[in-house]
Amino acid sequence: MADLKPDDVLRSFGSEPGVTISNTGDACVLVLVRDSITITITAVPSVVEWHVEVADAAAERDPIHDWCDYVGYDATPRDDLTRDMATDLRDFLDCLIARPLRFAVRNKPILEWQTAGEWRQAVPLAPADN
Repeated sequence: MADLKPDDVLRSFGSEPGVTISNTGDACVLVLVRDSITITITAVPSVVEWHVEVADAAAERDPIHDWCDYVGYDATPRDDLTRDMATDLRDFLDCLIARPLRFAVRNKPILEWQTAGEWRQAVPLAPADN
């Protein structure tokens, strides 16, 4: 696991149904289409951050956006942060692929996934135990 890289993690999901992978400059982009929901994940390993956008073709609403960045919070070595980013991406994608998804509106639109029989917030990004 020492050489786990974010762009390799995204590419490892390339054979999943509804997934396409592309590269744009320094970024690796994964697009997952499930029913009317399109989820775009852009990983930029050089700056150790990733972005997620969720659009719903079945409803007229703005896409949901969020991101996760890793640098500048403490003295953790960059290689460790890159590995953390890759692990977070893998865990997030495992859930997106395996779980039922739906849009919900609370104070604002969110994407939810079902886990243990309950619907929980996925995007905007929620804690990992979600």
